Amino acid sequence: FKYPHRQWHIEKAMRQRDRPWRIEQIDRRIQVEERQREYRRRRHAVRQQPEEQVLVAEEPVARERIGGRQREGDRDDSAQAQSYLLFLAGTRKLYEASLRKEDLELAIVLAESAVELFYDEKNGGFYQGEKRDDLVLRLKGQFDGAIPVESSIAAREFGILSQITSRNDFSKVSEATIRSYLGLIRESPAGMGEMLMSLCFSLEKPGRLVIAGEKGREELLKAATKTFDPNRITLGNEGPVSEFTSGLKSTEGLATAFYCVGQTCQLPVVEAEELSAMLVRLSEESK
Repeated sequence: FKYPHRQWHIEKAMRQRDRPWRIEQIDRRIQVEERQREYRRRRHAVRQQPEEQVLVAEEPVARERIGGRQREGDRDDSAQAQSYLLFLAGTRKLYEASLRKEDLELAIVLAESAVELFYDEKNGGFYQGEKRDDLVLRLKGQFDGAIPVESSIAAREFGILSQITSRNDFSKVSEATIRSYLGLIRESPAGMGEMLMSLCFSLEKPGRLVIAGEKGREELLKAATKTFDPNRITLGNEGPVSEFTSGLKSTEGLATAFYCVGQTCQLPVVEAEELSAMLVRLSEESK
């Protein structure tokens, strides 16, 4: 004997079972939509943010301390090497894009703080965390994934800063960090891509593109970005740069570009087209 309404009761039971889950899904979708509307309401056009919401990186931030996490007044005071070194890398790249001496000064402060908190003076390399009484073991990263390990970032950034400032202490940190990872590079080179880039940078004399002067600087900076060279450093002649770099002056009040390797420089140029052509030629010659 077959129950004639069996299928109907089964479907009804299934609908009742799924109802709470569907209601929960709807509630979540509503919450997401409300958050999206709130985000769109609070959004501002570039350079139009309320002054109190603009994040400005200044030297006191680095001097005070960078927490592992900071959000809406909640702060985690455990210092992490990744926070300092990625901040350093971003600030140094910002300096190359703007040539503001304040950005270079902040990068140097971050580098000095990273050495003080995370650098292994005995063996080279950077620990992931600071020295703390409640920390049993301090580790170092061993694989360059989507985000490179702390030591790989540091090796390159300290090498670049040493070229900009001519500071031997930065150069020694970079070299010791690379040496501490040579065994791992031999064992698993595919897993240490960023460190290999740092090693290549240290073995060659990088080119330094010095732009002195302000009038016409933006045009020269734009021209410099048209040719990619991973071993070229762009810098100005103001702030904590080397004595040789600070001695390079602009021509007749116009922004002037000098391409130098060591203390040997190409003829200075003031036109963006000339600079582009020179960088293309130098790039082809280096292949």
